[in-house]
Formats: sequence, C-alpha cells, structure tokens
Amino acid sequence: MIFSLFFRGAACGLVSVFMVLGLHAQDTAPADAAKSAAIKEFLTVSGTKQAMDQMVDQMIGQMKQMAPQNMPGDFWEKASQRLKSGELLELLVPVYNQYYSTEDLQGLIAFYKTPLGKKMVASMPNIMRESYEVGNQWGQKVGMELMGEMSKYQDQGAAQTPGTPSTPSGK
Repeated sequence: MIFSLFFRGAACGLVSVFMVLGLHAQDTAPADAAKSAAIKEFLTVSGTKQAMDQMVDQMIGQMKQMAPQNMPGDFWEKASQRLKSGELLELLVPVYNQYYSTEDLQGLIAFYKTPLGKKMVASMPNIMRESYEVGNQWGQKVGMELMGEMSKYQDQGAAQTPGTPSTPSGK
C-alpha cells in the first residue's frame, strides 16, 4: 500500500515536472544538434548528470526499503538503467536552450574544465549539505524567536487580525 502510494506520488511529481519542462520548451526554437551536444556536455562537466545519477541511486535505495519482498531480482537493475537512460537529460535540453546561447555554453564548459571549475564541482555536494545544515539551524532559531514573539500577544490576549492596529492593554 505505502509502496503503491509512493509510486503514485512520484509519478504525479514527475508528470508535473515534465509538464513544466514542456511549457518551457514551447517558448523557444529547438536546439540544433551542436547546441544540444553542448548542453549535454555542460550537464556532464558541471556535475549535474552525476548528481542526477546519485539521486536515482538514493531513490532506488528508498524504494527498495518500501517494496514488497517478492520483487524480481532484476527489477532494481532495470529500474536504475531506465532512470539513468539519458531520457531526462534529453528533456532538459530545451530548458537550457532557452537560457543559454551556444557561446554561453562554450564559456561554461571551458570554465568547468579548469582546475577551479573541477574544484567547484567536487566541493559543491559538501557545500550544499553544509549550507542546508546552517540554513536549518538558522530557521529553527528564527522560528523559535518568532514563536516567542507571537506568544507575547497570545499571553496578553491581544492577538490581532492582520491589518488591525494593536492597542495597548488597559486603555
């Protein structure tokens, strides 16, 4: 049951993403073969393709935990191959085509092939993880502060409707 709901939810999410991608793709002319190749190379050298493959591996690991025990032995390998087939990469070409010229892509590819670009790709997963942790801690701290401020109004019995000026109590 949970497994079925998970797949339905994932399918709905993917359909939504693909609908958005389709809307973007309608805004511009299709990329020519050279630009399409440049977009795919950019997605590779920037680490995007590798990150997508890692997400697939994580997603399959999570699905395995929720899957019925009687799944055929080759199901997960086939699922991984299907998800890593390059189909999503093809669907991303129109999105990048809309925002980057061939010259932009060539510049980005050149950057990601430099030592600094390679360092950026290598360090980005750690930066994102640590940034998430910092943002999460900050959000909890600020959230607690705001809840404390809100409780002052509840304690005073002076919770106001948004847009209603507050009046000092006892007047």
